[in-house]
This record gives sequence, structure tokens and C-alpha cells, in this order.
Amino acid sequence: MKKALDPAQATLLLVDDSIENLKLLGQLLKKTSYRLVVAQSGQDALEYLSQKPADLVLLDVMMPDMNGFEVCEVLRKNPAYKDMPILFLTAKADQESINLGLELGGDDYVTKPFNGRELLVRVHHHLDRVFAKRQLEQKNQESRELVHVLSHDLANPMASILSFAGLVKEDPAVLSEIFPRIAELAQSSLDLIELIRRMRYLEEKGLEVESVDLSLVLDQVRGANSHRLMEKGVTLETLCSAPGPKVVAEHTSLLHSVFNNLITNAIKFSNPGSRIAIEVYPWENGQVKVEVRDQGVGMPSVLVEQIFDLSKKTSRVGTAGERGTGFGMPLVKKFMDYYGGQVTLDSREEKTHPTDHGTRVTLYFQTA
Repeated sequence: MKKALDPAQATLLLVDDSIENLKLLGQLLKKTSYRLVVAQSGQDALEYLSQKPADLVLLDVMMPDMNGFEVCEVLRKNPAYKDMPILFLTAKADQESINLGLELGGDDYVTKPFNGRELLVRVHHHLDRVFAKRQLEQKNQESRELVHVLSHDLANPMASILSFAGLVKEDPAVLSEIFPRIAELAQSSLDLIELIRRMRYLEEKGLEVESVDLSLVLDQVRGANSHRLMEKGVTLETLCSAPGPKVVAEHTSLLHSVFNNLITNAIKFSNPGSRIAIEVYPWENGQVKVEVRDQGVGMPSVLVEQIFDLSKKTSRVGTAGERGTGFGMPLVKKFMDYYGGQVTLDSREEKTHPTDHGTRVTLYFQTA
């Protein structure tokens, strides 16, 4: 069962045999954005949770057939519900029930008659706690996946370099022949190490966004890639007035980790004589839209679906044999997320669209 990551979109399960109490809870919680689900018995609550997730349970203690304590015991024996906050609904004077509920694994209690402010504060507090833990677990899982994938990719060029070293040891004369390949493998390893460094820095330090002039960044990315463009015989057209629109971003990462990645990819998968275009538009809701389009070989739909997923292997060889890490686009997405923007990609493969092929990456920025 996939769990939500935004506390404001949490699902609350309200369990009480009293319809009046359920109505009152609904009234107190109606101004929130929470999704409310009700159950009039402990068995109904367990039946619901066996099929769908909830993020927090408000659980009445005194219910016929199966009371709140028994429901709590069943839930806490299931690893799937070990972190789900359970708040007991109990009478103010019933300290014994309050203590027993906490001993059985309940997280908190709300006394009757309900105080609306107290109810909301307690619910918000426990949701914030569990969602913070959930987000941390997701980040840790992403980090583990990244380390696993990058370690594998870093081992491959290193193993090849060691193999070439063995060849040179046996016959030093082959060094001049294989040196370009050794240099390429070494650069690939350095690129991976730099990628790891950037992503770790982003996770640990975050970014301070600022107002960035798009026309300045695009001029700089053109200059940084002029040699590659000339060498490949590819033209780059930029449609952005100077001074360009100001967007919310961070200058260095926007230049090197976003646009430089996009342009080097476009060059890599373009044939000589083709064209790359960058076009900047005003967009709806005060946004700025930037399209980076090439006339390259494109990519299959399965690759388009995986292109932003760090756990997937998406690296390919360019039209002139250029190699890459396959992690450039996930890095682009990570930075765009930090800017509060979005990135999308669509592509037509040359094999299936011989006269109209290429890739388009679209960036959406907030206006500064």
C-alpha cells in the first residue's frame, strides 16, 4: 500500500459506535484538507485497514463487541501499522483507560467532550511526526539505491582501467593506442564521483534560490559548449530576449547541472548538420516555460518512462560513440524540484519516425 507523503493529504480513520460522536468529529475536522473515513465498530475499522491505508486513527475506547484497546492490540501486532498514530477517544476523568491505552501502544488521547482546538493540535502533531519519519525513510531508500547503482557503474570503468594496465605491463608499446580509452574511462569515473558529490551536497545543504536571468545563463551554456557543437557540426539556436525573464533558481546549478546536462545530451544524440533549439516563453500562472529541442535519434518510450528514475539504467552511447553516466536527467529533475519548478520530457525515436524525430525537454520555472 503506497503511503502519502504530504500531511495535508492524510487519511484519518474515525472509529466510534456513536453516530453523534462521528458527526461531531467530522464537524471539528471539516475545515482541514484531511480525507475522513468512518467506522462504527472495531471490526469495521480492522476490515477497512486490511484493504486500504490510513495515516492516523481516532479510536473510541468504549465500544461493544470489540473495544478500542482490543483494536489497538491487533494493529500493533501487524508491522504494517507499527508507526500509524492511534489517538484514543476517552472520558476526561478516565485516567485508568488513558494509562492502559498508552501502555498498549496508543500514541495519545483526546478527551470527551471534545475540544476542537486540542483535537486539531494533537492530530497535526502526530501527523507531522509520522510524515517526517516517512519522508526520511524515503530519502534513505533513494540514497541506498543511488549508492548501489553508482557503485556498480563506478566499478566498471575502474575494472577496465586495471585491465588496460595489465596490457601495458605486458607490452608498453600499446599505451599510445589505448590511452584515449583509458582517459575516457577515467573521465567517466570522475563524472560519477562529481555526480555523487553534487547530490550529497544537495541533500545535506539544500539550495538558496535566487532571481536568475535566463538570457545570461543561456549565453554561458552556449559558450561552454561551443567546442562540442563545432566538433559535432551541430547548430544551437536560442530564442530568448536580453535581458531575459528572471526565474527562481540558483545560478551555478542551473548552468552546470541543468542546462549543461540538457545541451550535452542533445549534442550527444544529434547527427552532424542537425539543429538544437532553446526557446523561452511566458507561461500560465506567472510561470516561464523553456523548451530544449533537438533533431537527434530520440529514445524509445520505455526509456522516456524511466529517464528520471535513479534506480534505472538509462545510459546510452551517442551518435559518435560518446558515453555518459545515465544520471544527468535525474539530477536535472532534483534541481528543478528544489527550484519549485517542473521538468517533462517527450521523444520520437528515429527508427519509428524517420522524418520527424528528436527529444524535447520542457522546464517550468516560477517567475522571480
